Amino acid sequence: MKGIFVRALTVRVIMPVRKVTRESQAGVKPPSPKGNFAGTGRIAGDYDFLFKSNPNPMWVYDAETLLFLAVNDAAVNRYGYSEDEFLRMTIFEIRPPEHIRRLKEDIRKTKGAALQERGIWTHRSRDGKVFKVRITTHGVLYEGRDAKLVLAQDLTEQKEVEDRFTRFWEMSLDLFCIIGGDGTFRAVNPAFERMTGIPKGQIVKSNFLSLTHRADYERTKACVEKCATARHGMSFQNRFKCGDGSYRWVAWNSNPIPEEGVIYAIGRDITEQEEAHELRSRLAAIVESASDAIIAKNIDGTITAWNRGAQALFGYSAGEAIGKNIRMLIPPERVEEEDSIILRLRQGETIRDFETVRIRKDGSLVDVSLTISPVLDERGNIVGASKIARDITERRRVAEEIKLLNEKLEERVRERTRQLEGLNKELEAFSYSVSHDLRAPLRHISGFTDLLMNHIHQSLDEKGKRYMGFISESVKEMGVLIDDLLSFSRMGRTEMSQTAVSLQATASAAIKMMSQELEGRAVEWRTGNLPSVQADPSMLQLVFRNLIGNAVKYTRPREKAVIEIGSRMLKDKIVVYVKDNGVGFDMKYADRLFGVFQRLHRSDEFEGTGIGLANVRRIIERHGGETWAEGEVGKGATFFFSLPASEKN
Repeated sequence: MKGIFVRALTVRVIMPVRKVTRESQAGVKPPSPKGNFAGTGRIAGDYDFLFKSNPNPMWVYDAETLLFLAVNDAAVNRYGYSEDEFLRMTIFEIRPPEHIRRLKEDIRKTKGAALQERGIWTHRSRDGKVFKVRITTHGVLYEGRDAKLVLAQDLTEQKEVEDRFTRFWEMSLDLFCIIGGDGTFRAVNPAFERMTGIPKGQIVKSNFLSLTHRADYERTKACVEKCATARHGMSFQNRFKCGDGSYRWVAWNSNPIPEEGVIYAIGRDITEQEEAHELRSRLAAIVESASDAIIAKNIDGTITAWNRGAQALFGYSAGEAIGKNIRMLIPPERVEEEDSIILRLRQGETIRDFETVRIRKDGSLVDVSLTISPVLDERGNIVGASKIARDITERRRVAEEIKLLNEKLEERVRERTRQLEGLNKELEAFSYSVSHDLRAPLRHISGFTDLLMNHIHQSLDEKGKRYMGFISESVKEMGVLIDDLLSFSRMGRTEMSQTAVSLQATASAAIKMMSQELEGRAVEWRTGNLPSVQADPSMLQLVFRNLIGNAVKYTRPREKAVIEIGSRMLKDKIVVYVKDNGVGFDMKYADRLFGVFQRLHRSDEFEGTGIGLANVRRIIERHGGETWAEGEVGKGATFFFSLPASEKN
């Protein structure tokens, strides 16, 4: 690769040097051994001048003794020996010792007087430094002796040039490659491997077109073919395949060397630029097609960009708007807004959802919402602003309508509140009537029934006494029903006092209240650790009294009642349950359990008014919770209620 590359890049440098060398050799070429130089003791005339003045070291040595017979000034200067010193030396003495054997072999093979290139050799100067030279020889007759005229082309500078180009080749971030006339890579630099991720050895075996994106194939092929036959370079871009299957955009500059049958090409990875260009194109398309007005302006307010949305909103075409000042859109009474906006932009602020009014081309006003962002240059200085203006006329109209509707709604709420307050007063009056006016007749019925029972007790038969008992029991049930109705009514109107309530203590108190009903019964209580909650204590006490009372009542047929009270956390809720092994219920009627006057058992089986569970639901709902139940006929029931969990809980 190095040799190919150096020849490729130094052909303009090296070839002239070699040409000059041949011309120099031609200039000093003595006549054949039969010439008239024999016995002269020197190279005569013009040849002597060319020999002495040649910029490359030259000498003549005896073909038999190998002693120097003549040297030019360039040899003296390059090797550091004086002319007298040279004439006492053999040609072995300017070679490193390890090369003497090769030189002897070469001398043995060299026959005749023809001009011969002897290749590249290592020579040594007087100070011990070694350097490379290219040797050309020609047989001559010197002072009657067979001799050799030698030209030594010093390759030190050429080597330095080669090394510099090699470093350039190796270190370059751009892609360097040499391509044959058939499109096959001859050589690539490391940057090629770094960009593609393909090993260099694999790339060199590939064809340039085989790594080209198929969308760019025909165009690239035409460029390569034209470059291969042309005498001038070409530039083009294509997408180049990488080892992972992705493609990178590359900008190529190529130069053909027809005499060598190759193309030298330099590529630069422009993927980021192409992607940025594509992104800018997409953004420009989005901006241009956006329904909102998108405007760019200089910091002095001069409009520099104007999309179709701006034309639709304000009525000015891009040609009419660009170059004008943004103030042409601002009503006279709002001109101070622009100064305030510029001040905020200079402070680096982005202004969002700034609602204002602007003027259209026809002079009409339009309500707009503005979002304005500062535009910075490469040094971070604010040089302008981008503005998005949205027509909010319809939004404001809808907002006004909503405002009017809200005002009407608030008035209706106030009116409804007044009506509810009136209904509440009527309900309170009804409650008072139930509490006093209905209770009075009940008391009379109960009292006179007792008096009548005492008065005619002796004359009544068993049937009459049973009838009188029904009347007394009905009066009592009516009293209980009135109490429950009043309690249910108060649950919806009673003010709640939220405080810390221990469910453990509340459940224990409810159990204690059941002591009279539990006389003579075997009941196993299973109470878990219940948490404290934020709630109304009196209301929760009523909840536990109803649920535990139901469990006690419906386990009455059991020889041993088992009642369990517990709780658990469920996401953001505290769930409390009361479980029993009583008579249970059919789940298809579960939705009736918490309704007013809804009972699943006859009153002669289990007493009750059907209001207790309705009260439980109303209380729990007022606390933001839920109630539900699960049961199975003959296997008991479980009643649940939930309360919102909080940090205090």
